[in-house]
Amino acid sequence: MQVTPVKKQLVLLGGGHANVQVILSFAMRPLLDVSIVLVSDKVLAGYSGMLPGWIAGQFSREETHIDLSRLCSVCGVNFIHCPVSNIDTEVQTVICKNRPAIYYDLLCINIGSKPADLNTTSDQAVIPIKPVEDFLISLDKFLAADDSKVILSIIGAGVAGVEVMFSLCERYANRSNINYQLITSDTQIVPQLNNSARKFLRSELKSLNVSTKTQFRLQTVDEGSLVAENGDKIPSDITILCSGGKPPSWLSKVILDKDSDGFIQVKDTLQSTSHTTVFAAGDIASIQGQDLEKSGVYAVRQGELLTQNLRKALQDAPLKLYKPQKSFLKLISLGKQKALAVKGPFAHAGKWVWQWKWRIDSKFVNRFNNFEMQHKQTGDFAQDQDEQMRCSGCAAKVSQSVLLESLSKFENTLLKDDSVLVELNAEQALLQSVDFFRALLDDYYLNTLISLNHALNDSYAMGVIPHSVLSMIALPPASNRIQNNRLVQIHAGIQAGLAETGASLIGGHTAEASEAMSGFTVNAIKTDQVVWTSQGMQAGDALLLTKPLGTGVLFAAHAAGKVSGEIIAGAMQYLQQTHFKAVKLLKDELVNACTDVTGFGLLGHLSQMMPKTGIKIALHLNALPILEGVEELLKAGIRSSLHQDNRSAIDVLNNSEIVDTSAVAEVLFDPQTAGGLLLSIPADNAEKALQKLVSADYEAAIIGSVYQTSEQSAVFLEGFAS
Repeated sequence: MQVTPVKKQLVLLGGGHANVQVILSFAMRPLLDVSIVLVSDKVLAGYSGMLPGWIAGQFSREETHIDLSRLCSVCGVNFIHCPVSNIDTEVQTVICKNRPAIYYDLLCINIGSKPADLNTTSDQAVIPIKPVEDFLISLDKFLAADDSKVILSIIGAGVAGVEVMFSLCERYANRSNINYQLITSDTQIVPQLNNSARKFLRSELKSLNVSTKTQFRLQTVDEGSLVAENGDKIPSDITILCSGGKPPSWLSKVILDKDSDGFIQVKDTLQSTSHTTVFAAGDIASIQGQDLEKSGVYAVRQGELLTQNLRKALQDAPLKLYKPQKSFLKLISLGKQKALAVKGPFAHAGKWVWQWKWRIDSKFVNRFNNFEMQHKQTGDFAQDQDEQMRCSGCAAKVSQSVLLESLSKFENTLLKDDSVLVELNAEQALLQSVDFFRALLDDYYLNTLISLNHALNDSYAMGVIPHSVLSMIALPPASNRIQNNRLVQIHAGIQAGLAETGASLIGGHTAEASEAMSGFTVNAIKTDQVVWTSQGMQAGDALLLTKPLGTGVLFAAHAAGKVSGEIIAGAMQYLQQTHFKAVKLLKDELVNACTDVTGFGLLGHLSQMMPKTGIKIALHLNALPILEGVEELLKAGIRSSLHQDNRSAIDVLNNSEIVDTSAVAEVLFDPQTAGGLLLSIPADNAEKALQKLVSADYEAAIIGSVYQTSEQSAVFLEGFAS
C-alpha cells in the first residue's frame, strides 16, 4: 500500500490549552505529509478553569483534566511521555531525560508557568500551587498530621489566589482548626478587577473569616513566620505560593529570545522573535509589545490562531496576527457552587453564574476527552473481526489454529519450545528464536524497548541469558532527517533493552513499509547449564505466573480511545520489565516446564505445555494477576482482535460454562505482549520461588495446581470471578 512520505515533523511541547486545540484541528483536517508529536511530562493536563472546583471537591480529577494519551491515540498523534531538560535550537531537537532527543521541523511550546520560588530558613510547609495534584497531596498530608490550630496563608491575591482560597475553605469546611489569610504585595486584592467585584470578593472572604494583608512584600519564611522585605512578620504555619509565575528552570539554557522574566519572546504571530522554527503560546509566551496577564483564558483564545499559523508555517504561507481582546468575561469560582461574573464595570454573582461557568468549562474539557475520529471504534466491538481494527503488538499474530493447521501439512515444523536448539558441537548449542510484529505504540524508542523485551522472553523461557540479537525494522517513508531521528530512537531502545543482559546487537535489516514494525532474532549459547523446556509438567507441580495479564485488551481499548491514559502508563512498567532477574533468581530451582505467555493467551500457551493425557490442572481464577482497568474493559465487551481466535483453547476446559458467566475469565484468551513466564514448579518449592520473584518487584502469583489423572489432560477453573 502506498503511503504519503512524511516531509515535516511538528513537535508540540506541553499539553497546554492551546496545543490540545492544535491536535484536534490537525486530526480533523490533517496535512498528510506532516507527522505530529506531543511531548509531555504529564498524561493528564489540568484545565485551569476547573481546577478550583477540583480543589474544593466539586469535580473529580477525570472531569477536570484532559487525557493527553487518549487524545493523541484517537487523533493519530505520537505521544511521548517524558520530562524535557533542554531544547537545541541549532539542530532542532527537544532534549528529553533518559531517552534520545526528538527532532522537529517546527516546534510549538505551550508548557505554562510555575509559581515563583521562595527562600525559606525553616522546615515549615511551603507548598506551590502547581502542580495542583502534588499540592493537594502535600497539604492533605500536612493537615492530617496536625489537628492543632494552624494558620494557612496564600501568597498572591490575584484571581487565582482568591479562587484557591474559596476552594480551600470549602474543602476543609468541617475543620475548625484552620485560620486563613490572603497576602499580597499589591495595594488591594484582585487589582485587575473593577471596584464592584473587589468589594464583593472582600465581603465574601470576610464572611468566611479570611483575613487579608496588602502591601506585604514577602522575602522569606522563618520559623512560624512570613518575613517581609521591610522586616515585618506575620505568623503562618502553612504557606501556599500562588503569586506571579516563572518559566521552568531548564528554559534558561535554551537559545531563544526571552523577556526580562525569562519567558519566550514571540511576535504577534506567536512565532519566536529569534527562531522561525519555534512558536510559543499561553503563559510561557511573552508577546512583543503586549502586556498580558498570565491567564488560561489567553491560552484558550490563542489556540485557533496558533493552529492556523502552524499550518501556514508548515506550508510556507504568510502568518496571521494575534489580536487579544482588551476586555473579556471572567468567571470566578467562589466555592459552594457559586461564582462571580465580571466584565468591564459589571459584576454579578450567584449559583446561576456557577452553572454557566460549569457548562463552559466542562464543554471545553469534554471536547477533547470525548472526541472520536470516524475511522476509530465507537464501542461496538463486534464478533466479526473484519469489522474491527486489527490489533498491534503480539495481538497481531496469525491465530494459533490457522498456524497449526498450515504447519501440520509439513514435516518437522511443529516445534513446541520457545527457541530452537541447534547443536554446534559436543559442548555447545545455539538457542535461536525470532519475533516480529506491528508497532504497539507510536513512540519509536519505547516500542522498540518493548518489542525487544518480548523477543528476549523466548530465551528467558528456556532459562538462558541472551548472547546477541539481530534487528528487523520497518519504517513508514519520511524525510532523511526524520528517518534518522526515528532510527536513533530505535537503536537507543535496543541499547537500553540489552544493557542488563550483556548481549549485543550484531546486525539487522531496515526497510520502508506502510507502517512501523519491529522484530528481533535472539541468539543464546547453551553450554553446561540446564535448559528449561515447555514440556515436562508433572503432577504435584504448581503453576507460577510472573506478570499480570491484560495487555491485549488494554491496547485494543487504547487504540479506540476507550481507556484512560494513566492506566496505559501504569501498564508500561510491566511491558518494560524484563525476566533477566527472574532467570537469575530461579536458576537453582527445579523448573519442570516453562513458556512465556504471548499472543495465544494464557490458556493457549498452557494447553501447549500440557501432555495429551495424564494431567489435570486446577486454574485459580481469583489468583490471576490482572492489570488495572482490564476487568472493567472485559465487562464492557472490549476485546483484542485476536481474542476470538484464542478462544479455541476453550476446548481444554472441562467446565467451560464458567467462561460464559464470567467476563473476567475472558482474560484467559487475551493476547499478551512482553508477557510473563508461566512456570511449572514442584509445589513444595513454589512458595520459595514466588517470594524470590516478589522481592525483585515481579507481580507474580501461584495461579494453579497440577494433578494426576488417567484421562485426557484438561483444565478446570476454580474460584469464580464475575
